[in-house]
Amino acid sequence: MKKVLLLNGCLEPGKDGVGDYSLLFAAELQNLGLEVLLCSLHDSFIKKVSQKYSNGLNITRIPATLSWHKKTKLLESLIDACKPDHISLQFVIYAFHTKGLPFRAMYYLQKVLKRFSSVSLMMHEPWIGRSYQEPAKRRVIGFIQRNMIKKFIAEVSPKVIHTSNSAFHKLLAYYKIDVKILPLFSNIPYIPHARLQVEAWMLANDCIGVGEQLRIGIFGRIPQQWNLKGLLEWLSKENENAVLLHIGKADEDQVRKLSDEINSTIPSLKAYFLGERDTDFVSGFLQTIDAGVAVTATQILGKSGVAAAYREHGLPIIIAGLDENFRKINLETILQDDCISLNHSLDSQRLKLRRREATNTRCQVARQWVQDVQTTKVLI
Repeated sequence: MKKVLLLNGCLEPGKDGVGDYSLLFAAELQNLGLEVLLCSLHDSFIKKVSQKYSNGLNITRIPATLSWHKKTKLLESLIDACKPDHISLQFVIYAFHTKGLPFRAMYYLQKVLKRFSSVSLMMHEPWIGRSYQEPAKRRVIGFIQRNMIKKFIAEVSPKVIHTSNSAFHKLLAYYKIDVKILPLFSNIPYIPHARLQVEAWMLANDCIGVGEQLRIGIFGRIPQQWNLKGLLEWLSKENENAVLLHIGKADEDQVRKLSDEINSTIPSLKAYFLGERDTDFVSGFLQTIDAGVAVTATQILGKSGVAAAYREHGLPIIIAGLDENFRKINLETILQDDCISLNHSLDSQRLKLRRREATNTRCQVARQWVQDVQTTKVLI
C-alpha cells in the first residue's frame, strides 16, 4: 500500500472535529511514507469545488450544495486520476445529512466504493437512539440509521472497520458487524513551552491566581445534558480555592446556564470563559490547568477528542458526563487510573491530581491502522 485516499464530510480547519482528525491522520500517514489524498464530500464551508496542495497533501473539497450524483462523479474522477491503493471513509452519519438520514449519500457512496477492492471504515459514531435514556423519536431515527449502515457495509464489504472505544465495539458486534478498536488521538498536540505564554496571559487577565489554587478546565462544547449539578455539588463540599475555566466554542445559552448554576450553588467559585483559541493557546491552557472536566458519558469516553487531549497533556479527568446505558447490551463502567469520580471526595482521590508525562499517540495509531488494513478481512 503506497497511496491512500481519506474521505469525510468536511475539511474546514477548526470547524469539524473529524475533519481536523483526518488532516492530522493524513499527515501522520505521510510521515510513515505513504502518499495521502483527502476529499470532503459534503463541505458546507465552501461554495465551489476546491483543490489544493498543503504540506504535501492533495486536498479536494466538494460543497454540500452539489447533488450527490455530481459529487460521486467528481469522486469517481478523483479515484480514476489518483488511483489509490486504499480508500478510508471517516464515517459520521450526520456529516452527510443535517438530520442524520443520508439516503442519497449512502446510495451513491456505496455504488462507488463497492467497485473498489480495498476500503476501510472508521466509525467515529454509529447510530443514535441506542440508549435507554433516549426518547422514542431518536430510537426510531436510530433504527433507520442502523439498517442504513448495515446495508452500506454489506454492499461495500470493507476490508476493516474501526471504532474508537469498547462500548461502540460491543454495540456493533451485537448487530453482527465485525470491528476493531482504533483509539482516538488528540487533535490538540502537546506543544512544549506553550504554557509559559498562556499562563502569563491568564495571570495578567486575573483568570488565575498566584497562590494555591485548583484550576479546573472544560475544553470544547458544553452539551445540553451533563452532570453540571453533580460537579458543582462535589466542588461545594471541597475546601478548595478553585477556579473553573472554559475554552473553546460554546453556545450562549449553555454558558448562561453554567454561570447561573455556579452563582446559585457556589457564588464564591470564579468562572472564566476564554472562547475559541488557536492550537498553541489550547495546548498551553491544558498545560496550565490541574484537571480537565469530561462531559461525555463514561462508557463512551474513548470517542471523545477532548478526553484524548486531556490524556495526551497528562491531565487527570473529572468525570461529569451522564451515564449512557445501551439497550440490549451490558456495559461496564470502569474508571481508568487518571479519572476522578464525583461519587468520592477529592481528598480520597488526591493522588490522581498528579500530572502525568505528556504523550503523542498519533504515530502509534497510524501504525496500527496500517497494520490492520494490510492484514484484516472483515466478515459480515
